Amino acid sequence: AWAVEQGYTLVHVVHKVNRPRYITKPIEPFAEIQIKKIFKKCRGWRERAIVLIFLDCGIRASELVSLTVDDWIQGSLIVPNCYGKKAWKVPITEFTERAIFRSLGKRVIYPNGMGGSCSLFSSQYPSLALSYEAIRALMGRLEERSSVPNVHAHRFRHTFAINYPRNNGDIYTLKRIL
Repeated sequence: AWAVEQGYTLVHVVHKVNRPRYITKPIEPFAEIQIKKIFKKCRGWRERAIVLIFLDCGIRASELVSLTVDDWIQGSLIVPNCYGKKAWKVPITEFTERAIFRSLGKRVIYPNGMGGSCSLFSSQYPSLALSYEAIRALMGRLEERSSVPNVHAHRFRHTFAINYPRNNGDIYTLKRIL
């Protein structure tokens, strides 16, 4: 602007640069065949339960990590919001509930409490709670084992959001869940 005012140039340099265009990435949910491949390659009940919770509830990885055993009430999960808002109740299927129960059955119980503290899922080391990095690593292993590209927790959320209305769920309930 100074160079234009002083007469050193006729056109402002910024006016010569074209505006960048914002390219929206298409949202690609998992196809049913991809979900079956991923589910077949899950090792153990813990991995199955994690995948099923992502598909049933559409929760974020950070919300899954913050779940405790007390958040699991028969037929539903009380999901704490990672953005500081109120927690909400999300229904889960009987199959998911059975997977959670079996994954908890594999946990070590100490005299002063359960291994992995009171979190719903523990890490490979039974005394530690599952972390966000462990979820990312699990998604990478599932991608490698199943040969399904781009496996990550948020893609499960997209899949849930698209399949919920298809399965006769109303959009207002979907809004509250997400």
